[in-house]
Amino acid sequence: MDVWIPYSDVEIPISLPDPIDLRIISRRFSSVDREKRMLRRLNELLVGLDYIKICDSSLMLPSERIVIEDKLKTLGIDFEFSASDYNVVFNVVRSDPLFGITCSRMHRIVCEKGFGNVDIIKSACWGGGSDDVDILYLDLLVDGLGRVQEVYSGGSVEGIKDTYFKYWGGVDHYTPLIIAGLGGYPWDNDMRSIVISIAKSLDLVRDNIVLLVGDGKLGDHDIDYLLGVGDDLVTNLYRDLIMRRLPNISGRIYYYGSLPQRVCREFGLRYVRDVDKFVKTIPVKVKRETTVIEDVLHVGILE
Repeated sequence: MDVWIPYSDVEIPISLPDPIDLRIISRRFSSVDREKRMLRRLNELLVGLDYIKICDSSLMLPSERIVIEDKLKTLGIDFEFSASDYNVVFNVVRSDPLFGITCSRMHRIVCEKGFGNVDIIKSACWGGGSDDVDILYLDLLVDGLGRVQEVYSGGSVEGIKDTYFKYWGGVDHYTPLIIAGLGGYPWDNDMRSIVISIAKSLDLVRDNIVLLVGDGKLGDHDIDYLLGVGDDLVTNLYRDLIMRRLPNISGRIYYYGSLPQRVCREFGLRYVRDVDKFVKTIPVKVKRETTVIEDVLHVGILE
């Protein structure tokens, strides 16, 4: 039987034996009509502002920035990103290996105080409602294609967390083989999103095999970072997490996609040239119990 994994803006098949105990944790999709309703709500929240300056948070993933920009352009709203003098703080809600469920308030902390203390950034999400009358906090729950499923205002993760896990689901079982997709476009065209997915995938590794599948296009900034002529404080946070955890992992983690082999080695991945040939080398008794996660960036990994 074939399972189909998101890869950039298409899907690719991976052949598995049949019969098989197969568990699939699918990408989530919202209807076009629901997104239209959510965009109207977003417009209602923003329409009263004379100008829109969005907090230019370093924690915002490039893929998430693409999503936010696309929604505002669809609404015909003029905006700019700014590290100061902003009046709107956006967040795309996501299950993160460092910060848990993300929220808009953490982005403001990063804009104002940097990355001095991860615990302080994390705790920002558990405050009360918005007490800043001059700041609009907006949290978007999006589907696997970046369509808006829900819009929250206020900045606290209270009330968002349960909805997030009900929508995206969680992983609390670890089969001998786990195939984890990086989510497709735009998530697997963003190196920082991929590094976060790698960090999350380490929670799936026991005495088993985890295969990551997804595109991996590198921008100029990513290449500079890997060559050591540029820096990325956010990528460093997740890279340090990966490096701390790798020595304690007894299973094996592989990657199939377009990331260069050198990049895979940098993050402790074993590179796969041909995904079907690789899967055929795995013993059938291992493949008999397989879990497929179509979007590991967004799904919850439960301890």
